Amino acid sequence: MQLDEVADIGGIIGTTVSAVFLLIIGIANLIVLKGIWSAFKRVRRGETIVDEDLDALLAGRGLMAKDLPARLSCRSCSWHMYPIGFLFGLGFDTATEIGLLGISAMQAAQGMSFWTILVFPALFTAGMSLMDTTDSVLMTGAYGWAFVNPVRKLWYNLTITAASVLVGA
Repeated sequence: MQLDEVADIGGIIGTTVSAVFLLIIGIANLIVLKGIWSAFKRVRRGETIVDEDLDALLAGRGLMAKDLPARLSCRSCSWHMYPIGFLFGLGFDTATEIGLLGISAMQAAQGMSFWTILVFPALFTAGMSLMDTTDSVLMTGAYGWAFVNPVRKLWYNLTITAASVLVGA
C-alpha cells in the first residue's frame, strides 16, 4: 500500500470520527435542550421558578453530569485544572495551527531563515491570547448578566444549548 493511500484512508476515518462525535454531541445537547425548553415554557405560563430548582435542573443535565464530579473531586483549586487544559491544548490541531505549519514549511523550503520562521508561532500565540482574553471578558459579562435572575439564567442556557445543537448538527 502506498503512502498516499494510507493518507486517504486516514483522512476518511478522521473525518468520519469527527462527524460522528459532533452528531453525538448535537443529539445529547438536543435532549438537554428539550428539558430546558420545557422549564422555559413553564416560566412563560406564569409558574414561578426557584433558583435552587433551576440550579438542580441545570446541574443534573448531560450524559456525564453524574460521573464527572466524582472524577474531578481531587481538583480542589482552580489551578489544578491547568495541567488538564494544557494536555487538551496539546491534543487539538486547529485549522489555523495547521495553516501556520504549512506556511512555515513553505517559507522554510523557499530559504527563509529558521529565526524568521519563529515569528509565525509567536504571532499565532499573540492572536490566540487576544481572542481567548476577549472571549473571557465577554463571557464573564454574559455570566454576570445571566446569573442575576433565574429567568435570565434559563434564557442564557436555552440560547447556548440551542447554539451548540445547531453547530453539532
